[in-house]
Amino acid sequence: MKTLHLLSDDPVVAFAAQEFTRYARKMASKRLSVKRAAQYEPAQPGVWLGLGPDFAGAADPSLAPSRWDDGFQLKQAGDQLLIAGANPRSVLFGVYAYFERLGARYVRPGPRGEWLPKLDTWPPQPFDLTERAAHRHRGVCIEGAPSVDHALGLIDWMAKKRMNAFFLQFRHAGTFWDRWYAREYNPHFGQPRALTDEACYALDDQTIAAAKQRGMMAHRVGHGWTAAAVGLRPFGWQTTDEQVAPDKQRWLAELNGRRDLFHKIPINTELCYSHPPAFEGLLDEVLRYAGAHPEVDVLHFWLSDATNNKCECAECAALSPADWYARLVNALSERLWQLDPDKRFVFLSYFESWWAPEQTVIETKRGNAIFMFAPIARCFRHTLADAACAGDFPAQRPPLNQVNMPRDNNSYQRFLQDWWKVFSGDSFLFDYHLIWPVHAQLSDVELGRVLHQDMRDLRGLGLNGMVSCQVLRIFWPTGLPMTAMAEALWRADSSWEQVKRDYFAAAYGEDAAWVEAYLAGLEALLLDLPAHEKPILNPQQPERARAICDYLDRHASELMARHKRAIRPLQRESLALLIHHLQCVKRLAGIVTGDQKPAAVKDWLLRSERRVHPFLDVPFLLGQHKHLIDSM
Repeated sequence: MKTLHLLSDDPVVAFAAQEFTRYARKMASKRLSVKRAAQYEPAQPGVWLGLGPDFAGAADPSLAPSRWDDGFQLKQAGDQLLIAGANPRSVLFGVYAYFERLGARYVRPGPRGEWLPKLDTWPPQPFDLTERAAHRHRGVCIEGAPSVDHALGLIDWMAKKRMNAFFLQFRHAGTFWDRWYAREYNPHFGQPRALTDEACYALDDQTIAAAKQRGMMAHRVGHGWTAAAVGLRPFGWQTTDEQVAPDKQRWLAELNGRRDLFHKIPINTELCYSHPPAFEGLLDEVLRYAGAHPEVDVLHFWLSDATNNKCECAECAALSPADWYARLVNALSERLWQLDPDKRFVFLSYFESWWAPEQTVIETKRGNAIFMFAPIARCFRHTLADAACAGDFPAQRPPLNQVNMPRDNNSYQRFLQDWWKVFSGDSFLFDYHLIWPVHAQLSDVELGRVLHQDMRDLRGLGLNGMVSCQVLRIFWPTGLPMTAMAEALWRADSSWEQVKRDYFAAAYGEDAAWVEAYLAGLEALLLDLPAHEKPILNPQQPERARAICDYLDRHASELMARHKRAIRPLQRESLALLIHHLQCVKRLAGIVTGDQKPAAVKDWLLRSERRVHPFLDVPFLLGQHKHLIDSM
């Protein structure tokens, strides 16, 4: 095969062709010429890329064209390889999947995170494989403290693992970019850079361009609409002394007889939805943005990011918070469809709207509303569907502005089932495994198992995928949870043991079995406490911390020796991350035992960021162990 034939002029398919030729050159020293073909020729040798209908009946007829649902076919016969997709990004997924068949493994972002075996010959064996995504929504939402390079690297990796959506929160993601570029948390690494709004928009544009280059769906905004509707900055959780204009003061939610910003945070402030100007003004704000942003495929329409802040006026109190939200959703569905029939939007079950509407059904006539379930306070030691994760949280909706958060997963299952009584459209889970729990637990293998099973359980819960709210630097100590999530979102029958075995083999080579046993032993010590007990390293439990330190001491020299012997760059970097992890955990545990000074541990971690920053979000790790770093 010397020629790659393009059956489509779509730029994403053209990018897929570039990727095919790049990996063919890297793995088999093959140089293919790329030619645009007017039509498919069954007898013509070479690689053929296109959408299903481009193949004039030769592709799998069940591979129906779809903007939203992904699938591809790989078919090799003689000197011809066919890669057909249900949409342009699926062609790209097919390209990466083909090289996976040849032994490629995409362990972490970046060239050093790949394992690309060298091929002496191009495999001639015929095969015919069609795959379809188990779930429609397979995405990541920006959190943490990333640079744009971190974001671009992750997006590139996501496409290789057949994930199809990237979500930038707020009007621009400056809240997250600024954490990295301002460098306020770490004076030891990098030059501080102040970001203007224009700079933040430019970073967003780069990120969206990378996602669109791969055909991914762009999600945007979320919280902030209520702030923007009353003329305040909607970019993050900042406080302000700015006052709402007099003509908008009446729009604010009434709490304790006053209409004011909630704790001086605009995006945490609710509106008075029984007041027609506020109701209409909020919708107008959303529609203005939607009309001005054609790059957005899925617009997130969330209300405030706080609890117990809902309007207490007599008119608002007549309906539940979820009923007012449902009325807004129904109105937006109709008006957005009239503005742009192809654009979809997300509404969510979160805080007061965990309890489903009681008097309002969500309309599905236009098919543009997507339900998002966000169990932010759930237990991550159990899967979301685990019947054993039960508590005594009351099922009934609490009185207005007296909401608490359930910690048991059974309560969230109950909430979800009530939502299916009032909505029957598209949906996905919005969950938080890889933002707080992964850093709090100081390990990621067991969490990877929980995350993998959560993805396998989505269909049974009635959900059609996942957008993971997470830090983007998430490949420390192993990165296994990201691969487990991606695999189970694509294949409903994905086996945890197989995913773990394959990942460890790719990341650690001949050291895989030793690493797996080492991490299992460490997690047995770290997680040896009840599911809801926190923190992992407790100043009142020095004996546990001593046992962790002793375990690490017993394994440190062997880990170092294996790193020294490793030849492959991928394997060496994987083991280097485990060494950093060992040193980090021992230092944190050493604070509890009295062998380490908190300031020295923090200083070490900040100075070591230069080595591990693509894979570990240091400020979020520090945040989850603030009780040790700042309080002892």
